[in-house]
Amino acid sequence: MIQFLSPILCLAAFATCSSAAHVGGGGPLALDQWHGKVEVKPIEKNSFFRAKFGAPPIALKSGWQPVLKGEYVGAILIRTAKRAWLHLGNDTTCLDGGSLVRIDSGSDIGVLLRRGRLSKADGRRGPSIAKPGQRLYW
Repeated sequence: MIQFLSPILCLAAFATCSSAAHVGGGGPLALDQWHGKVEVKPIEKNSFFRAKFGAPPIALKSGWQPVLKGEYVGAILIRTAKRAWLHLGNDTTCLDGGSLVRIDSGSDIGVLLRRGRLSKADGRRGPSIAKPGQRLYW
């Protein structure tokens, strides 16, 4: 019986493993802390911005535009200039300068690091918590 269950347990363990890191949270992407030039660009036409929870949605224009304080829903790109930074994930994660991420927000928030660094938002320069091409969820 054990010989029969071992492959099944191994398969179940393998199926639940993922290279994605889970950071906690979910829902719209709320942006409220950044420094320097940070820009956002919608990838999908149905992406929108709200100045605060419950406010009417504002459709995002195509092309790069300065980030605004509020909530973003949909698929967007965010880039930071050389010495800029942006806090993500309830201020647990920092998008460092010269970085580019793709964010898919809605019920869960998926972050795909395209270029640059994502680090802990603790005020110290540490190792990146993701490598380019790695997806994080919160």
